[in-house]
Amino acid sequence: MSATVVRRELRPLERAGCAADAIAAGDFAQRLAEASSSPTTEVGRLAEALNGMLDQIQEALAARERSEDRMRRFVADASHELRPPLQSLCGYAELYQSGALPDRAAVNEAVERISPRSIA
Repeated sequence: MSATVVRRELRPLERAGCAADAIAAGDFAQRLAEASSSPTTEVGRLAEALNGMLDQIQEALAARERSEDRMRRFVADASHELRPPLQSLCGYAELYQSGALPDRAAVNEAVERISPRSIA
């Protein structure tokens, strides 16, 4: 008889343990129902605190994901914007290396075009 009573009284802790295992495995959507069903008991207060922490963890993970998305978009945009000037630089370097610039004046003109002063 007493074993049955103890087992019944420990059932909320067993459910909390199962939920904690799922959370540890990465399921941050888990919530402990005892927070709403038994808010005045020790287990209910513990469940409420754990649910609050899980809400904060989920929000922090969502904020990190949004930040990573913004960073990916920035890198993609920067890469897209830098491609044309870099291609131009490479083109002038290839002209110079292949000897296609006939004289020193042509070399100076090519260097002037790729100089940062000419961009500003």
